[in-house]
Amino acid sequence: METYYHNNPKIEEWTEQIIEKILTVCILSGSDSNSEYQKGCQLIAKITALLQGFSSLPAEYLADGLKQIIEQQLPDPRVINNFPAFHNTMNRMIKEGMLTVVGDLEIETVQLELTQAQPALALVHQENEKVDRLVDSGNQKLAELIENIPDTECIDGETNALNQTQLYRERIKKTLPHLFPKETIQWDVTLLSQTFLAQLNDILIYCADMDQKLNKEIYFKDGWKVMVVGEEELAYPRRLERELKNLMRIGKKIK
Repeated sequence: METYYHNNPKIEEWTEQIIEKILTVCILSGSDSNSEYQKGCQLIAKITALLQGFSSLPAEYLADGLKQIIEQQLPDPRVINNFPAFHNTMNRMIKEGMLTVVGDLEIETVQLELTQAQPALALVHQENEKVDRLVDSGNQKLAELIENIPDTECIDGETNALNQTQLYRERIKKTLPHLFPKETIQWDVTLLSQTFLAQLNDILIYCADMDQKLNKEIYFKDGWKVMVVGEEELAYPRRLERELKNLMRIGKKIK
């Protein structure tokens, strides 16, 4: 599986996005959570279709292989442990996403090991029962289920660019404490008349879309490290996590 992953940049990109979606589903609720979950299922379907094109990969190993690819790219287990619903959500997303592509393949025969469910995850069990019924009734009911899920593009289209960025910021505020549970994070910090999204130790996180023009040099002179983030980093918290950890490790300024 590692060979498939490294030999195709699309698989690498989609896998990272799937992990982001699973984490986001665990954080959000309601229609926002459903929207992110559906995006994750679509990404699963893309990878499934791509893996089906490799004749060397038997169809019966497809689900196990896909799960292995995702698990190999997961962040530190201590991060995942902060999201009790993560593994249940991942397995459910794999199962439902594959159904849109595999069709008649009986996915129940593939061993997807689920972690022990928590009482608060009753909704997860209900969704798993839905998927099991879909396997029995075929793709027609699956299509009906997907059709009833709020359309992602419509939801995004109702929000202008400014509000979308604000939503990303709020998501980061919920996610970063889970990614750095032992660190103290200060939000909406104003320093030398400049407003920063957050301060993590000696790192100042600045949103590129802010109206103020940032003069990084004055902060460098005072020993601060400045990370300028755009919509891409805000939309994918794990990318922000990786860049922050690199900055902490190497001790260099990101410009």
